[in-house]
Amino acid sequence: MNYVYYSKVLGYGGYKEGDLMERRTRRVRLGRHLTIKSEYLSAIMRGEKITTIRRGIVVPLYDRVYLHSGGKIVGEVEIESTRYLRVKNLTNKDALLDGFKSKRELIAHLRKYYPDLNDDDWITILKFRLIKRISGEEIEEDSTYCGYSPVEIARLALAYGIFQSSEKRRILALVLTRGSIREAALELGGLHRRGIVRRVLREAVEKLIEHGFIKPKSSSKG
Repeated sequence: MNYVYYSKVLGYGGYKEGDLMERRTRRVRLGRHLTIKSEYLSAIMRGEKITTIRRGIVVPLYDRVYLHSGGKIVGEVEIESTRYLRVKNLTNKDALLDGFKSKRELIAHLRKYYPDLNDDDWITILKFRLIKRISGEEIEEDSTYCGYSPVEIARLALAYGIFQSSEKRRILALVLTRGSIREAALELGGLHRRGIVRRVLREAVEKLIEHGFIKPKSSSKG
C-alpha cells in the first residue's frame, strides 16, 4: 500500500521539521475515515470542494479513505496531496479549491470552528478526489456507529467529555445506563424520541473519530 508520508512535506514553504514540532501544534493521524460536516457534502459531490482544511498537523495513513458525514459512510475518496502551512500563508487559490470565494471568506469560516485560530497556527490541507458514492443500502448496519454499539459510543463520549451540552450528556448517560436507544427514548418521553438519541450518537461518533479517540471497527467495502 502506498502511504502519504509525513516526510514528503518537510521543508514545505521553507519551514524545517523543528518548526512542525512546536509544542502547541495539534498532531493527528488520519485513519480510514475522513469526517466532513454535512453542510459541505453537496459541494463535494458536485466537485466544487476538493480539499478539506484541518487545524494542526494531520498525517494520512492511507491513500484511500471513506467519507463519513452525518454519522454515515457516504463515499470513498483518494487523498491526492497533503500540505502543511500556516494560516497566514493561505491563498485565494486555496480558498477556491475548498469551495470559498476568497481567502478572507475561508479564514472567517475556519475561525467559526476554531475560534482561537491565529495567523501563525499550522493547518493541513488535504486534497482529495471522489472515487465513488456509497448509498445507505451498501453499508452494513453497524457502520452507522462504525462498528461500535450505542452503549460503547455513549461510554466513550462521556469518558472523553466531547460534549459541553448538558442535554446531550444526559442523553448519552441514558443510553449508557438503560442499555439501548429504545429505552433511552422511552425515558425521554416516548419512542418518537429515538431520532433525537440517534442524532446525538452519530454526532458523538463523528467527534470521537475527528479527535482520534476511536478508529472505525466496521469492515466497509473497498
